[in-house]
Amino acid sequence: MGGIDKEAEMVNFSFCRENILAKYASLLDTPIQEDDPRYDDYMIVMGTEFRAEAYASQEARDARLGTASEHIEYVAVSAEEVAAVEYPLCRMAIGPELNDAGFECVASAVLGAAIDFDGAEDTSSLHMDVVIARTEYLVRSAGPSGLPQVSWRPLFKPYDPQDDQKVERETASWLRGFVAGHFAPMAR
Repeated sequence: MGGIDKEAEMVNFSFCRENILAKYASLLDTPIQEDDPRYDDYMIVMGTEFRAEAYASQEARDARLGTASEHIEYVAVSAEEVAAVEYPLCRMAIGPELNDAGFECVASAVLGAAIDFDGAEDTSSLHMDVVIARTEYLVRSAGPSGLPQVSWRPLFKPYDPQDDQKVERETASWLRGFVAGHFAPMAR
């Protein structure tokens, strides 16, 4: 599939994006200095960019709308709005969690575009970041002979020592398999 075909797949998805909660939006009006008690909030909202998430259905997207953290909420956007800011498929966040309905459809389109954009010819040179279910996964080369290394960090979830990170571990394993499978035909 060429780049245009992959971008065309976006019209079949439903989207949402990060939005700064209204009570913090005014922090962007003027620069705030480090000694200001609002500085930490300012730095968080300054780092907020247009980050779109793709879902296979409007229902799945709508279930994830709303407040994600003290500073950020997710709001619905159309495919036209995503296209208007020239947000590419290769940077799109994958909204569904592993094993959720629509995950395979969205993940294969986004990850295929991300791998193509990265330009890696095999797993030995891969360097890719992808967000899946609001967790950022860092996929890095493990050298010429191994599966890529995958690490992760939640975007909004506070650290919970009781969380066994089962979903994240399973997603990392799935990512390693997807990447290996993507490059397998090229190795022949």
